Amino acid sequence: ELHSLPHSLEILDLANNLISNLEDVSVLSNLKRLVQVSFKGCPICENIPDYKEEIKRLIPSLRILDGERFDEKFLRRKKRKSFE
Repeated sequence: ELHSLPHSLEILDLANNLISNLEDVSVLSNLKRLVQVSFKGCPICENIPDYKEEIKRLIPSLRILDGERFDEKFLRRKKRKSFE
């Protein structure tokens, strides 16, 4: 059960589960240290329009979603390196 997750949790793999809507994962917004989560293979990926944006809004501390890093600091460094 997601309600009993420790608040110190940083990485969570929920791939290939029957998670289908935002209500199923809303409790994750309480995990202030959560930086990486995966929902690959879950119905939520297909059921929710703009799924990734909704998850990013729900979990502001998130930096990696479904194996893809998206935080601004990382993207700026990556962009700089591509110009070198």
